[in-house]
Amino acid sequence: MKVIESNAGLLSNFEVLELLRQQGAAKGPLGGSVTPCEYKVYEYLVETPAGTQTKEVLQEFVKEVKSFKLMEAERLQSVNLRPSTAVEVHLIVEDCDERLSSEAVDALIQTVERVIPNKSSEGGVQSTGIAIRPPITTHVLDVSLGKPGAGIDVKLERCIAGEGENSSWDLLGSSNTNSDGRCEPLMEISNHVQAGTYRLTFETGKYVERTHGEGKAVFCPYVHVVFEVQPHQVSEHFHVPLLFAPYSYTTYRGS
Repeated sequence: MKVIESNAGLLSNFEVLELLRQQGAAKGPLGGSVTPCEYKVYEYLVETPAGTQTKEVLQEFVKEVKSFKLMEAERLQSVNLRPSTAVEVHLIVEDCDERLSSEAVDALIQTVERVIPNKSSEGGVQSTGIAIRPPITTHVLDVSLGKPGAGIDVKLERCIAGEGENSSWDLLGSSNTNSDGRCEPLMEISNHVQAGTYRLTFETGKYVERTHGEGKAVFCPYVHVVFEVQPHQVSEHFHVPLLFAPYSYTTYRGS
């Protein structure tokens, strides 16, 4: 094997976790393209500070700590470990006593706490008990018929790169609504969800043809519902219903 162009660099835990997510690790060792060993890495990383981080969080942190003149490896360890005490900062920053005053150490800790989400703080992702449902759920109600929308294909995706029409999406799960308009879990059962942009897609065209009569004009062949989960909302539950009719629809955040 010949190396055409070498490329080496340090990766944060978040970047490794994102790579595993793109390979389908969230679906489990049998649902994606990851090996059992890689899935174990995913299981570990998702419970570390990386589990609640986003690309925007890392970019903001790098900008906020410029004045501390940290080396690349020190910034990386600060992101990975999220130091909350002076002792932890001294273990990360080389020659800390010579480079940072006690006031600067305190300021660095405050910056970390302000910018990087905390998995164990109130409003973070600390588990408050055994998870009984996924953090994102939905149901469909056909308001034109006054009953649940059954037999509609639904999928949930998370944006992993880009914006707008140039976005790249990772499929988290898909299902089909039952007689109550609800579907099987679209993501793993958990007490927390990663911050970011999500998209629910409802295949409503086939439903209209089947339920409202063949030959009926289909105005909405599918419905996209795109929504944001902010870093301070990662321990909250997001129920996003679809209220549908052949020529209109609406949605809201429920409980």
